[in-house]
Amino acid sequence: MLNFFLLLIVGTMGALQLPGLIRKKWWKEVAMYSILLIAGTVSSFIALKLIEVSSPFEWIAWLYRPINRLFD
Repeated sequence: MLNFFLLLIVGTMGALQLPGLIRKKWWKEVAMYSILLIAGTVSSFIALKLIEVSSPFEWIAWLYRPINRLFD
């Protein structure tokens, strides 16, 4: 049920903001608004479903681990 309300709110936000940006032909703003709206929606769904996401520090450590092995 909360998922429905989240989609309703996100859809309303997009329907209110995007037509004006498209009418003014602000394509970069349309792209950024869409990306941020999608990112916010995904993170809200993750929060609603109580999915545990690892820390960003763990992602950075995983990324740099091969580089650190080069210097050992």
